[in-house]
Amino acid sequence: MFCSSLGLARQVGGLALLVGMAVLPLGCSGGGKASISGKVDYKGAPVTGGAMTLTPATGTAIAVPLKADGTFALADVPLGTYTVSFNTDGVPEAGLVGPPDSPGERPADITQGKGMPKPEIPEGKAMMLRRVAIPAKYKDPKTSGETWEIKRGKNKKDFNLQD
Repeated sequence: MFCSSLGLARQVGGLALLVGMAVLPLGCSGGGKASISGKVDYKGAPVTGGAMTLTPATGTAIAVPLKADGTFALADVPLGTYTVSFNTDGVPEAGLVGPPDSPGERPADITQGKGMPKPEIPEGKAMMLRRVAIPAKYKDPKTSGETWEIKRGKNKKDFNLQD
């Protein structure tokens, strides 16, 4: 009798382990993190600064800085579906940005709008930055028309904004 009870216990225990392993990968949408990267263009030209904002259905929005070449990258982004919006209002109209030993202005010398990230310039390079004005619809998550489902692992997406 003891042996058959032990056999039954092993079968039930094994079944519980299998069920637990099957449910584990499902998790909950807020439990995982991912990395994102890509590029933002407007009419084929890079958006040279500002921010992209990921707005979830519930919770806190995430601001992602845009580099001077229009690229972006961010790690530890919660999994889920986001509405994506873009803002370039705080980017200067134009300005020379260069490395600290160049005669041009350094990134720290450029006045940025409130909440706008400073442009990231490749080491040893100088660049003329010009603000890329994008249509107002892209500034509001309700009218941007852009969405992104962030899944576990690396996520890459390019945004080609048009009028």
